[in-house]
Amino acid sequence: MPNLISIITGFILTFNVQGAIIPHHDLVHDKIDLTYKILSVTNDYEKVIILSPDHFEHGQGYISSNNYEKEHGITIHIPYLKKYFPEADIEQFMFAREIPKKTLDNFIEQINRRNLSKTLIIASLDFSHYDNENNALITDGEIIKYLNTSHKKINYSEIKRLAKGINPDLSYETSIDSPEVFYVFTRLMNDYNFYFLDRTSAFQLNPNLQDRNNTSHIYGAFGNLKLHLQPF
Repeated sequence: MPNLISIITGFILTFNVQGAIIPHHDLVHDKIDLTYKILSVTNDYEKVIILSPDHFEHGQGYISSNNYEKEHGITIHIPYLKKYFPEADIEQFMFAREIPKKTLDNFIEQINRRNLSKTLIIASLDFSHYDNENNALITDGEIIKYLNTSHKKINYSEIKRLAKGINPDLSYETSIDSPEVFYVFTRLMNDYNFYFLDRTSAFQLNPNLQDRNNTSHIYGAFGNLKLHLQPF
């Protein structure tokens, strides 16, 4: 039985999702829940891999699965996964900052050796931090555009540039939570199409918010959308 989004007379529409970008900001828990609900309607998984920044250096080494219980980029997703994919095994990886590209490429190669046909890969990422909403919209627009075309060529230097945003007063990478996770994830999704689902921000929920407290969120899925003739 194929995965269904909707049935049109005489046709069947299927959407197989291999990976998704989902934030880890609890402020948008309702949107996170909705994203997982959408995935559960159209897919079933035996395994889920979560890729998260190591925000507070709880891990050991460049890429770690240890002490993930202390990393909110991991733990925020587990209740939703248990709710919507209760039978799936969960594996998690935390990524430090400034990981050598060769180390990231070796990790990608290891994951690609697996049979990923029944695996969902989650990039646990928030986006524009500490910036006004106008700048955040511009930067997030560039990131979404990159996601729509990234399958042509993944460029780590370009990802690092996008992560710096457009605000000259923010000298470090604040527009992509972890360029390392973003790079690994987009490389793993290289054979799939990107489908933009939504974009939110803390400012949208509270227009009186100070710029330094703003955080934006991009929701999207990588997979294949197909239209088939429905047999009668």
